[in-house]
Amino acid sequence: MAKDSRIKAVENARKLFIQKGKEGVRMQEIADKAGVNKGLLHYYFKTKDNLFQEIFRIEFLSLYGIINEILKGKNSMDEKLSSIIDHFFAKNLAEENYGSFMAFECARNNKLVGELEVEANFGNSVELLNTEFRNNKISSTHAFSLQVMLNIISLCTFPFSLQGAVDKINGKGDWESFMDERKTFLKTIIIGSLRP
Repeated sequence: MAKDSRIKAVENARKLFIQKGKEGVRMQEIADKAGVNKGLLHYYFKTKDNLFQEIFRIEFLSLYGIINEILKGKNSMDEKLSSIIDHFFAKNLAEENYGSFMAFECARNNKLVGELEVEANFGNSVELLNTEFRNNKISSTHAFSLQVMLNIISLCTFPFSLQGAVDKINGKGDWESFMDERKTFLKTIIIGSLRP
């Protein structure tokens, strides 16, 4: 399998995994979608699990690894928190089912997530946030900063797994506009809650 074919297989597998979840996809389907031989797909990745882990690693680091970079920046605390919220919304809005895929697969793959947390340096992100709070005269501990980070992640991500219900309740309004309103709402309550 040439390098281009391998890249094409990974890209197509990624789309299928996000659309259907790991268990909903067969290697033959990935091979067909990528236009490659299933035997070659097995030769390079050995198993569907190996292929999935490679893709999930890339997605996990893309979603969570950027938090460190945002928090190391020179922006104000409010701008950093706003950028983190923007990042989660952009990732979830860019591709249908992305939020559901990441939430479901993170829950199913706790051991892998634990390994990837080290690579994403998530613990350092929490400590950077804790330092940011203290620098802004906000009474904080490591545990408090972790709670804030978990609030940001869950409040930004979970609604995407409820899109069907939200659309029904919202009267099939414009999803992106509604999520833009939610992003503004979350910035107000999260950043505002940290003020005396």
